[in-house]
Amino acid sequence: MTHPLWNPARGRLRVAGLASGSGKTLRSALELQRILDATTGGSPFEVVALFSDSNGAECLAWAEEEGLPSFCLDIRDYYSDRGVPLKDMRARADYDREVLRLLQGCAPDMLLLAGYVWAVTDVVTGSIMTVGVHPADLAIQKDGHRAYAGADGVGATLAGGEGEIRASSYLATPVLDGGPILIVSPPVKIEADEGMGERDRFRKYLSLVNEQSREAGARTLLEIARGRFSVDADSVAIHDGRRLPGGLRFESWPPLLPDVSLFSPRSVAVVGASASGQSLGGAVLNNIVSYGFKGEVYPVNRRGEDLLGLKGYSSVLDIPGEVDLAVITVPGAAAVEVAEQCGRKGVKNLATLSAGFREVGGDGLAAEEALMDSVRRFSMRMIGPNCMGLLNTSPSVRLHANMLQTAPTSGGVGLITQSGAIGAALLDFAPSLGIGFSLVASTGNQPDMTINDLLPLYLEDENTRTILAYIETIPDPGRFVRVLTEVASRKPVIIVKAGATEAGAAAALSHTGSLAGKSRIASALLERTGAIVVQNLEEAFLLASALSTQPRVAGNRVAVVNNAGGPGTLVADELSRRGFSLPALPEATRLRLAQELLPQASTGNPLDLVATARPEHYLAAARAVAKSGGYDAIAVVVVPPAGVDTGAAAEAMIPALKSSGLPVVTCFFGPTMGDGGRSVMQREGFPSFPFPEQTASVLSLMRGGAAVAPHRRSSPAPRALREEPS
Repeated sequence: MTHPLWNPARGRLRVAGLASGSGKTLRSALELQRILDATTGGSPFEVVALFSDSNGAECLAWAEEEGLPSFCLDIRDYYSDRGVPLKDMRARADYDREVLRLLQGCAPDMLLLAGYVWAVTDVVTGSIMTVGVHPADLAIQKDGHRAYAGADGVGATLAGGEGEIRASSYLATPVLDGGPILIVSPPVKIEADEGMGERDRFRKYLSLVNEQSREAGARTLLEIARGRFSVDADSVAIHDGRRLPGGLRFESWPPLLPDVSLFSPRSVAVVGASASGQSLGGAVLNNIVSYGFKGEVYPVNRRGEDLLGLKGYSSVLDIPGEVDLAVITVPGAAAVEVAEQCGRKGVKNLATLSAGFREVGGDGLAAEEALMDSVRRFSMRMIGPNCMGLLNTSPSVRLHANMLQTAPTSGGVGLITQSGAIGAALLDFAPSLGIGFSLVASTGNQPDMTINDLLPLYLEDENTRTILAYIETIPDPGRFVRVLTEVASRKPVIIVKAGATEAGAAAALSHTGSLAGKSRIASALLERTGAIVVQNLEEAFLLASALSTQPRVAGNRVAVVNNAGGPGTLVADELSRRGFSLPALPEATRLRLAQELLPQASTGNPLDLVATARPEHYLAAARAVAKSGGYDAIAVVVVPPAGVDTGAAAEAMIPALKSSGLPVVTCFFGPTMGDGGRSVMQREGFPSFPFPEQTASVLSLMRGGAAVAPHRRSSPAPRALREEPS
């Protein structure tokens, strides 16, 4: 039985600090809150109050400067007034009740002991979650006890002959420094310090470890507020499902946000790249090289073989330069050792394509835990395992670090997918739909990086105009809602949520080892965000092709330009069912337009140009609609009759359609005869769909939400891979 310390669904964790002196630990927490508040999704916690036990405490003046509510009850005066010694714990319990009473109006969910020198009683710890920090490693045991607990953690550590000192955070209990250990900081190395006096040496390490204590306290708030900590029946901390008797330990503090070098590395090592044409690593290395990556590339294999004209290495530790990204392609068990080596090398990011982890159960679970142990200790960030890899089509980067055979076209769609197969399929469909990509990432089992980490990167990427995400699970729901809501308010975000049924959830578990969750809860969360939730991949792909170049639909008035009554009627029906109106052009405009069209043509809405219409007729109709000012979107539907060049008809409409500034969707019906018109439209940045009714369904999904400036190609693109200006 485990007990979560905090449920993010309750909102932001409200924190009050108890401090005796400067309150620097609480200051660090407030600084972290402000850093996070300036990022996408904001901070999951907020500092709401300060309490001090001393009238002259420095922290009170600081709180006043910050506008932070503060309270004080001088503990020495309190005891003196009662005529009892400071060690009287019954008086301490009464004092603690007064502390809680004073803070009650600020409604804290948690107390942070921020340099608070007094032991708190179970009046506090039994009423509200309380976290303390300690300037020593509480995980070190001697004779069955925590060796460096107590008032002099630094002095005891130095006297104990330790080679390093770390700070610890813990869940406070009535036992001094005896609660579950939560986080243990990176180490401060203890030197010989020859010639330094004992007192000066003590001050040196107290100052150094106090810096770690303050960071540990702030990081602990963040992990608790994100719902990642719980405690089991034996009072042992559990972090993301991992039981950690010695706490979550770090060798260095991880970055608060993913490093931009994940998608824009200066150097990439491919671990497992061999000369075998069948190897995954060899395929990934070939992708990186052939796509024209702009940075350094290092093949790594057991023999240290040179590959594709690049010097090879037998270990990442042998690479002379820095490595921003390591792509791990070796089998699952070996990937754990490689991750450890990457951590020792100082690699910042991992893309672990290897399978054989949580998705297979049994030993795979243990292997994934070991993999994450290295990721956390060395403060790396990881995509995967069991993923497809990464892609960045920016001309200044050209990163194709994945297992796909398809060479992607650059464009405005940023793809995040939990399923590598879905990503592969979309890249295969992309040319037929006119879709180009900016960034692509496959998250796989996602024990570390999730959609919550990637969305902010896609938001800030100037080449990404629309984000398409396929998800099976919603990680950290509270953070997911905050991040997605902000991103969707600034860029269109299309979400395909799989695992909505019992059978679908079981399928998700089998291939990524992730629980898909309750569909009604997931739907309720998504509805709050402003993202566009679609029901299937067809809708997702078509909508992505539209929103990557078109603005959102601002109203419900649609003009339909077509050349055949049947398809025009189908589109009109579908638009009406979806709440659109089809107003006719003004009468004067219709009369003028009729003079420019064939006698059989209809100037109603839909405008029926008839099958034998020539390019100039299409131009006249598009120009009349564009200049009318009476529409919010345009749908062009053409059925190619014999003898009509659909490419020429499309070319004729382009100037008028571009001048309208409206969202435009098209259908040139027929896989062969419609190809000319479809190719022209896609080349010029207008989406073109296989079936007429799809123009209506996509326009419906495009209504409302974040608007992005249209981005359309202004000149024909070559058939080969093309790069767009960033």
